[in-house]
Amino acid sequence: MTRESDSGSRTPEGPDAFSPTTQLATFADDEARWNNFARVANASARNALVAPELRDGILVEDLDTHMIWQRVGSGWVLITQPGCALRKSASQNLSTTPTALAWDAEISDPAGMHDNSTNPSRVTAPQAGLYRVEAQLYNNNTSGAGTVLGRLNGTTDVPGSAMRRTAGSAEGTPLLTVFPVAMAAGDYLEIMVSHSTATGQIAGGTTSLSAVLTMTRIGAV
Repeated sequence: MTRESDSGSRTPEGPDAFSPTTQLATFADDEARWNNFARVANASARNALVAPELRDGILVEDLDTHMIWQRVGSGWVLITQPGCALRKSASQNLSTTPTALAWDAEISDPAGMHDNSTNPSRVTAPQAGLYRVEAQLYNNNTSGAGTVLGRLNGTTDVPGSAMRRTAGSAEGTPLLTVFPVAMAAGDYLEIMVSHSTATGQIAGGTTSLSAVLTMTRIGAV
C-alpha cells in the first residue's frame, strides 16, 4: 500500500512501511550480532584470544577449517557439526580375527577427527553427540564369509554395526555397514574386518572399489 505525498512522491504505508525507528532497531540488532562474531586464522589464534574479544558466548570461525566455535565458560564448544571422510591408499590383508582398518588418506577432515600417521585406524569424536558412521568396503576373497563391524574405544562392539556376507562370485564381495553411535568427546571408533578363511584383502587405492569411511555428528544424545 502506498500514498502520494505533497511533493508527488509515493511512500509505503501499513505493513510495507519501513520507518527510521525500524531501521535503527535493525541496524542495532545487526551490530550486536557482528560484535559477537569473530574470524581468526586457526585454532591457535582462537586460543590466544584475550578480553575484550574473548568473552562468554562469542562465536569464532577458524578460517583454515571454516569450523565455528562458541565460548562457553572457560572452554570452546563446536557449533558446526563435525564430520570426516577417509580412504585407504593401499589394500589391507584379512585375518580370521577382527582387525582394525588403517585409514591413511583424508578426503575431508576439517574438525581434525583423524590422523594419517598416529593411530590411523581411529576416528575421534571432537564433541559429544550422536554420530552416523558408514563404511563401504570391497573384499576380494571369492570364498568363505567376510564380516565388518564398528568398535568403540578398542573394546565395545557397536550394537547393530555388524554385517556378515558370504562370497557369492568370482569377483569378490562388497561389504557395507551403516549405523548410529553415541559418543562422548574424545571417544574413538574403529572399523573392524575379518574373514572366515583368513585370505584376501580389503581393497584400497582410488578406484570405485576402494574402501571409504565417513563419520558425521548428526545431533545430541
